[in-house]
Amino acid sequence: AYTADIVGVKGSSVGNYYGLMGGTSAACAYAAGTTGSLQQAAKETIGRFLSPGELKELLTATGSAVVDPKNSLSKPLIDLAAAIELSQTLQTGGITVTILPVEATQAGARWRIAGSSTWLESGDTASGALAGTVDIEFKPVSGYQIPQSIAAIVEANQTTLLNFQYMPA
Repeated sequence: AYTADIVGVKGSSVGNYYGLMGGTSAACAYAAGTTGSLQQAAKETIGRFLSPGELKELLTATGSAVVDPKNSLSKPLIDLAAAIELSQTLQTGGITVTILPVEATQAGARWRIAGSSTWLESGDTASGALAGTVDIEFKPVSGYQIPQSIAAIVEANQTTLLNFQYMPA
């Protein structure tokens, strides 16, 4: 891989690029470009960008294993074509969570799909969730024990309805 960083003091000239870039320095650029391409494909297919967790899952599922000879660790090598192809088949559904008691919601009880930065109120629907298993987590509220985080099933083109109880502390 060649870097765009020019090594000469007087600017650009033929052959004036560093050609030995590799390792994490090169991998970062490839990962960033792949992420941008996948986010564009997701926006066109499902109408939204993917969360970091969804991106990781997609890249892991489509990458081919590479074993590091230094420590025998195996990690996936990015396969952009396979990841984009799989992204074109993504299906979504929704999740609606009702939180009880009402007093807990009045005190600030909220829920979200793990990896999301947005807390949702009781009765709100998270639409556009990828079909499959998603983790639901709950916001701590003073005076209440939060429900245990759970893995919920999202069916394609359907809304999953869930009820959770905050218990008084």
